[in-house]
Amino acid sequence: EFRRVLFRSLEGNGKRGRMTNPDCDVLVIGVDGANNGDDSIGCEIVRRLGPLELPGVVACCHDRMAPNLAELWSGYEIVYVIDAMRGGGPPGSILRLDGHTGLIPERYGLDPGRSAQLRRAIELTRALDALPEQLTLFGVEVAQRVPSGGLSHPVDEAAERLTHRIAAEIRRHHGQLSAG
Repeated sequence: EFRRVLFRSLEGNGKRGRMTNPDCDVLVIGVDGANNGDDSIGCEIVRRLGPLELPGVVACCHDRMAPNLAELWSGYEIVYVIDAMRGGGPPGSILRLDGHTGLIPERYGLDPGRSAQLRRAIELTRALDALPEQLTLFGVEVAQRVPSGGLSHPVDEAAERLTHRIAAEIRRHHGQLSAG
């Protein structure tokens, strides 16, 4: 039910994935790990952003890095993609990547296919000169992948920190738009 409600804001104009509300310029995509413990960090952050009622934001869970990712972020100025990763760092550590300039490491996303599809989506939209003005990728180092389990303590703490960090960035962005 949660996903269905969030995706409604992306439907209705006949152009899959295109922004339907001109007042929304920020998209937050949480990559869903099918409720596999820490792997669900992306969607958990989307859930935590919901009650903050940030203006101009569409937040959604994406069950995998599907080929239509480039269509999904089309029309947004700012896009955040949040996924779990396992790169050998301490659980709960957060990696921030700039989708315009940063290389996406193989370790971004627990599934090598997800990181490869994300790289392809970025390269496609770059070739079409259609990248969002800001494309930020966050990877959170996970501790466990337990089917139907919740977040581990360090990853839960990282989810709280990252939720507030993203919310602050969005508020700053909208403050700058109001002042400008």
